[in-house]
Amino acid sequence: MADTIRLSQPAAGRSGRTLTLVQLLQALERTLLDALENAEDVGFTVGYDRSDSDVPSVAHHEQNRYRSGFYPIVRVIADIWERLAQVAPERAIGLSRPWGQAPFVLLQRLAIFAATNPVHPAADLAKAIMGLDDHGFWVSAAQVELMRGLVARWDEFTPGTRADIEARISAGIPRDLFDEDAFDAQRWESVCDNAIYRRLSRLETAGKRLSADSITLLTQIAERHPQWRPSPGDRDDFHSWSETRTGPEGDVGLLKDVPDETLVGEALRIESERQFDQGELWRLFCSSDPDRAFRGLSADAAAGNWNPYPWRSLFWATGESFDGILKVEIADAVLEMPDATLIELAGTIADWIRIHRAFLDGEPREGVSRLWLLWDRLAQLVYAENEAADPRAEDLVDRALNAPGGVLAWTLISHFEASKPGPGAGLGDLETRFNVIARADSESGLLGRVHFARALNYLHRTAPDWTNAEILPRFREEHPEALAMWKANGGFRFQVQRLM
Repeated sequence: MADTIRLSQPAAGRSGRTLTLVQLLQALERTLLDALENAEDVGFTVGYDRSDSDVPSVAHHEQNRYRSGFYPIVRVIADIWERLAQVAPERAIGLSRPWGQAPFVLLQRLAIFAATNPVHPAADLAKAIMGLDDHGFWVSAAQVELMRGLVARWDEFTPGTRADIEARISAGIPRDLFDEDAFDAQRWESVCDNAIYRRLSRLETAGKRLSADSITLLTQIAERHPQWRPSPGDRDDFHSWSETRTGPEGDVGLLKDVPDETLVGEALRIESERQFDQGELWRLFCSSDPDRAFRGLSADAAAGNWNPYPWRSLFWATGESFDGILKVEIADAVLEMPDATLIELAGTIADWIRIHRAFLDGEPREGVSRLWLLWDRLAQLVYAENEAADPRAEDLVDRALNAPGGVLAWTLISHFEASKPGPGAGLGDLETRFNVIARADSESGLLGRVHFARALNYLHRTAPDWTNAEILPRFREEHPEALAMWKANGGFRFQVQRLM
């Protein structure tokens, strides 16, 4: 910038300071314009305008912390313009008015920022705002300056000007700003409602007078979305908001009066539209009221919607302290899940089965343990997968502790141990399930056998015939899984050789 800016030696006194500020402001404006033109040439401002996103707020704001790119020069221009407005208001007005006709959003935002200052007539602010094209008015970060200006000078506008601004807001976002397939009809209605709601509610909460039509529209939107609330301060003016917080984000009270039939959809919609303060709403709701969460998921399932994402949060939430009836209901829901959903949730459900193994075993369904109904259903899908095993992979043990093929084997061994079999007792009724894992050619089968290798001594002591037939041969040097088995066993070569 130093190579671009050249100032003449100013005269002394007030006129000298004014001349210096004017020259500096003009030089900075030229520098910014050149930089934006160069950015446009390389596609930096095309589509997603990154120069615009570099500047959360033209005015001083906490959201500007740690920003770079175009932010520093914009802030310098804004600061120098404010200094000039104090000593030479007419010169400041004359320099800032043309910014509103510039071809770049950043300069248009500077125009709105300047026109918010009382040295400008309020009509200048209205002209700068209404002069924005639809993208600038609705999509760009100019929303920050636009709403700040409206809140600051709303009462100075003529009734006709206020009516024009309200009419443009109330008309909503033009659909042609987005691709045709970007939103379905229901989602688009919500997006459009939200854009209108954020702007009108911001004016209303700031105590600004709105027309009867605007109030009616705001009421209708609030009735369609009873969980929506204006964010504090100017937060809704920003497309994104950064702050340091601890703990999960979400207010479960937003779902208090939502019917079960629409509970899940509404929670996910709020999460999507308010990621920064409600991004974990559904997970928190599952923890606070798992029974209602399950009813909502069941209502969705009855309508044919088995979205895996909200189910995963419920499995995470239902720990040992939750009601046994709910665990039974969840288990039965798993048995009804479509294969695609079950596969997507396989790791989560396998771990849930492992945690609740003893409880599920004591809850038969038509005379059969729910533990084994669940285990068999999941194992049928998991061990039949086509992914080839790689016994030379470095992280087999870690993956076996987390992947569904390993966790199902872990559950099987834990249940076998819990039955306290004597030496040589054999696997009994569990042998068929042990064979499923021992003979599966898939990656999941290998991860299950990693657990068998880890428990080799115990399995050989309690089920020697089966272990000699199914597991020990895999430790032989010529077997392709030998390296994986030895690593899983911990390298106790002497003990394994003794068993072999």
